[in-house]
Amino acid sequence: MLSILQNTPNGVIPVLPFLDAALVWNKGVSYGFFQAGSTMAALALIAMSLVITGIMAYFLWHESARWARFAYSLIISGALGNVIDRALHGAVIDFISPHAFGYHWYVFNVADIWISCGAALLIFSAFFSAKNTSSER
Repeated sequence: MLSILQNTPNGVIPVLPFLDAALVWNKGVSYGFFQAGSTMAALALIAMSLVITGIMAYFLWHESARWARFAYSLIISGALGNVIDRALHGAVIDFISPHAFGYHWYVFNVADIWISCGAALLIFSAFFSAKNTSSER
């Protein structure tokens, strides 16, 4: 995908009426915050991501609820995917660009989808496990 988008004149390929493949190099974190302009800043973001991933792995290891374990696995997988991008390219490669009615949303990648779905599932799991725990008393 990267080589295809790099060889496209404007870096955008229409996929569906509401979706483009668009090459965006994200040197920061979510929504481009904390842009890493130097190698040291990129290494700091990698280190921070690995520490957070380690914490998530600790929670995964000590979690018994199946859905929460799945959620942690999604978050860890997405985070490691972004770490690999950042280590290989100095930035995360974002390429999924949804749009509708003249509005364009953020460009993201598959790893971001895993992280977002994992976070939502973790919240969902926590809500229902707390509900089940309180009803058992």
